[in-house]
Amino acid sequence: MATPFKDIGASLVALYRKHIPSCKLFLSRLTRHATYIDDLLLCCNSDAVRTTLAELIGTAAAALLPFEEALLLEQQEPSGGAGVVAGGDGGGAGGAGGATVIGRFVDMFTARMPEARKNWPRFNEYFSVFDTLADASFPCRRFVRMGKPGEAAAAVPPP
Repeated sequence: MATPFKDIGASLVALYRKHIPSCKLFLSRLTRHATYIDDLLLCCNSDAVRTTLAELIGTAAAALLPFEEALLLEQQEPSGGAGVVAGGDGGGAGGAGGATVIGRFVDMFTARMPEARKNWPRFNEYFSVFDTLADASFPCRRFVRMGKPGEAAAAVPPP
């Protein structure tokens, strides 16, 4: 049974597929306000909200990726990437993804691992975003692997 929220989410997915500037704005806002990820993707008790947000993130990233793919791949070259691999502040150029919206988003998203671990009963959608990003393209998959989400999870002390 579709809920009004799922209907709105489906409409937004269709719109994001057609409007790249909105995808860029959406991912940039999530990157700057990481608490949205915590509140809506990790702490929220509603499966519909978590699933819809994960789908929106995946759709926005997949739509934006063709425009950032070459730069994302270039950043992975030894001379192209600057500084820290994922886990920076997610907002500036300090992480490996500093030059792309998707790269900065992955940096921020990987840094949310401690919050994900605290909310383990509801983290399926969080990891589904990594899965979607890794499936999107080879450069994106390499970038997600550079962020080493598994190592980030192992480094977080148990709650």
